[in-house]
Amino acid sequence: MSLFVPAASSGPAPLLVLLHGFAGQYDEFAAATGLLTEASEAGVALLVPSGAGDPPTWEVQAGPADDVGFIDALLTDAANDPCIDPTRVWLAGYSAGAGFAGRFACVGDRPLAGIVMNAAVFPASCDPGPLGVVVAHGTDDLVVPYTGLDIGTDDDPIVLPATPDLVAGWADRLGCDPDPREVIGVESANTRWTGCDDATVDLVTYIGGGHRWPGRPLVGGEGLVVESPDLTCIVLSAVTESADPVAACAP
Repeated sequence: MSLFVPAASSGPAPLLVLLHGFAGQYDEFAAATGLLTEASEAGVALLVPSGAGDPPTWEVQAGPADDVGFIDALLTDAANDPCIDPTRVWLAGYSAGAGFAGRFACVGDRPLAGIVMNAAVFPASCDPGPLGVVVAHGTDDLVVPYTGLDIGTDDDPIVLPATPDLVAGWADRLGCDPDPREVIGVESANTRWTGCDDATVDLVTYIGGGHRWPGRPLVGGEGLVVESPDLTCIVLSAVTESADPVAACAP
């Protein structure tokens, strides 16, 4: 686990907690996304923990490692750091880390300003209060399909809804207007819900994208890396309270 605080800041910095995917190495993941250097340049403190196990991962469901308690403890410590603003904490995760970020927003003790879920979406199972939500997902993701997945049996049905339905569930929970705005580009489409409880919900659909971190080809997974808009830019724009983080990172 590593914590990086900007060297120069006009006050307490917002905090981004970056969660790797299944079998990811936390330090390599942070470097590959560019956040290891770009977060500090944007005035954002970066906390990069490692999941438990071999290979390391995050508990999308409750488990023996108590990942929720682990992150709660890290955020409690961070809240006592005078260089960090405890009211501006975001979690950003990839794949299993994305699922865990969504779960933590519902069951964690520490309040969050927002979450970013990339290449997986945890269902909105709670009323999390004011919370910014950004989801990024490729339409050709073969690991966590954008169109959903039925992996159950007749006796034990297990259905993963399509990503747009899952994100609409978060918008509904957050009290957003039911009719989102959609902006369609060459490589992506942005669906944005407004009118929420002091927050917005964005779904960035990467056309033809695989199970990747958009804009950063060194982050593992499978399939095509869609270059634009760059997800690292979107994350930092959201954490630094841009009014429209996706538009801020459009080419």
